[in-house]
Amino acid sequence: MDIFPMKRQSAGMFAFTGCPFSRGTGVALKRHRFSQVKIAPILQTTIVRTSLFTLLFSLRALSQTLVFDSTLHDFGELKQREKVKTIFTFTNKGRDTVRLLPPRPTCGCTAALLSDAVLPPGKSGSLSVEFTSPSGTFGLVEKTVEVYRLVGKGQNERVVVLTVRANVIGDVKPDTMLLHFDVTAGDSVHIRTGVTSVADEPIVFDNISAAMMEYIDTTSGAAYHADRVVSSPVTDFTLRITPERIEPGGRAELTLDFATRAKGQINGHVRIALPKSEIRIPVVGVVRNRETAGTP
Repeated sequence: MDIFPMKRQSAGMFAFTGCPFSRGTGVALKRHRFSQVKIAPILQTTIVRTSLFTLLFSLRALSQTLVFDSTLHDFGELKQREKVKTIFTFTNKGRDTVRLLPPRPTCGCTAALLSDAVLPPGKSGSLSVEFTSPSGTFGLVEKTVEVYRLVGKGQNERVVVLTVRANVIGDVKPDTMLLHFDVTAGDSVHIRTGVTSVADEPIVFDNISAAMMEYIDTTSGAAYHADRVVSSPVTDFTLRITPERIEPGGRAELTLDFATRAKGQINGHVRIALPKSEIRIPVVGVVRNRETAGTP
């Protein structure tokens, strides 16, 4: 007796007519081997077409290989608003001609230009990237340029993402990248930090400012409720820098003092504007309820 009774169908196929298993213990054929079960012609055609499509797609990708010598360039340390340039080179190592589209920088401070848009097999090309370090920022800055090729009418495909980066500095370098505090409501905030001159000439600090917003949570307890927040600018603060003039390599101390009122957050920045550059140091703080000051 067969474990699975079967009956012959058209086109040499077999079909199960019953199954004694009720708990899904597996599939077993006692007398009918897998070689006896044939695949329907329509399924065979689908499998063959899918395999051919996959093969042709793979061959097409291999035949249009664009190899870049490098995809990352580090400019190192740059002053703000400093303009620099680098060149990425590439070669078509495939069997087909590659048609490139205009490169797409992700930022207005970056410009890119292709030497050749059409690249026959074996030919090399280049892409020049010009980067202007942004004003008002400092630290690590990364920008990208996306390169696409034409693969059909109205269709394109991304080939590579090129990256340029730099460590941007101004005429002064701050001791910290963030001014952070965590206090109890009603307490005063006293922030002290320093800045060091990296300029080639004396610096006069005659344009410093701060902009901060206070987000007061009107509920009680330790939890913060975003839907019960009232915001207002912080206007009562003291900001100083001493001395107001430093020589190359000199150092000045920056102080920021203000009082807190209620539970919430205070966010903003301190801005130091100079003739050739400026820096903005973020200010981020948490103000806790006095009754729950020890609660995280």
